[in-house]
Amino acid sequence: MKDNPPKDVVIKTVGLTKRFKNVVAVEDLNLEVYRGDVFGFLGPNGAGKSTTIRMFLGLVHADGGQIELLGETFNSRRQKILSRIGSMVETADFYPYLTARRNLKILGNLSGGVSEERIEKVLDLVGLRDRASGRVKTFSHGMRQRLGIAQALLTDPEMMILDEPTAGLDPKGMKEVRELVRRLSAEKQITIFLSSHLLFEIEQVANRMAIIDRGKLITQGGVKELLSTDDRAIVLVDRPEEAAALLRSSFQNLRLEIVDGRLQIDTTREKLAEINSFLVQKGFSVSALIPKRSLEDFFLSLTER
Repeated sequence: MKDNPPKDVVIKTVGLTKRFKNVVAVEDLNLEVYRGDVFGFLGPNGAGKSTTIRMFLGLVHADGGQIELLGETFNSRRQKILSRIGSMVETADFYPYLTARRNLKILGNLSGGVSEERIEKVLDLVGLRDRASGRVKTFSHGMRQRLGIAQALLTDPEMMILDEPTAGLDPKGMKEVRELVRRLSAEKQITIFLSSHLLFEIEQVANRMAIIDRGKLITQGGVKELLSTDDRAIVLVDRPEEAAALLRSSFQNLRLEIVDGRLQIDTTREKLAEINSFLVQKGFSVSALIPKRSLEDFFLSLTER
């Protein structure tokens, strides 16, 4: 049996540290992001997420440690590396009285120039081609965020760094940005580093993630793996009220509740198998056992103080 080939690391930090006077914003941060990841970067407000991203983009100087982007040490070849990365830091900003197309033309010229064809392509990618001739002042906040992502795509980057791309959006705008991130990853194979404090968003789109708090790394790994380690399960069973009453009377200290017609049980996996067998023997139809921990539960268990 052959060993799995090593993964291509596109972001790597070793001991990354940043201080602002007496405040340590980022401390000894070690991250690894692989090519093709949608990597969620989570943390409470003030955890150090934006400071980390600014160090990636050369907007803030690190006080210690090392950054490698796309296989190269960042400080040694900064301009060449950044030309291969698209970014949007917080809210996108444009000339409001110019059209979307004209804004992208100006921004493209600042990065060495882009073709009209490329501008039309990125407008199409973010779903704004039909509004390309409209002035940006008439755009909704969600449309401006998508235009910001279009700007980040102008140079056909290998990787995108997005800082809070759904900040301030209504549910419809959040969904549009979320679907766009999925599409860019799946169809264009772009590695996406996505900073957010919106737990649901990361759970929906990311395959790997890291959580930081007070500038320190709390955990990192695959989203599914991290969320499947808790002793909680959703049980889909007919007659859930009857099943719940029977389980409470038959298993001591069993924590369970009925949520949306489904049993939610906190127990070990070994006990869960016993519960499944017990319900079937008692004539219940168990259609699914789903190990489940929400990202919110996981996040709060690690960061609450």
